[in-house]
Amino acid sequence: MLAAGRAYAEGRLSIDEVAAVLGVVVCDAVALLQEQGFYRSVECLCLRLSAESRREKLRAIREERLARAGEPRARPELIVRDVIASQRIEDIDARPWLKT
Repeated sequence: MLAAGRAYAEGRLSIDEVAAVLGVVVCDAVALLQEQGFYRSVECLCLRLSAESRREKLRAIREERLARAGEPRARPELIVRDVIASQRIEDIDARPWLKT
């Protein structure tokens, strides 16, 4: 946990890689990292993308949003992710009630 947490915080491991190393699903890996105080700084997040990559990703996000006319897309895996994220903000663990 310590090695994976440090590597994640430094930007050397993705959340998917951390989950694989720990042998848990991604939402559990996020919760474990948070419980142990591991997070990525804004500086670390910004350094991962080049300016060109950032522009390309933002362009793709805009195109996708325009293609769906701003309406949400119901994707079960994203709903679960959003519920878990919002519950973490409220300091509630919703994972036992969600089917993942």
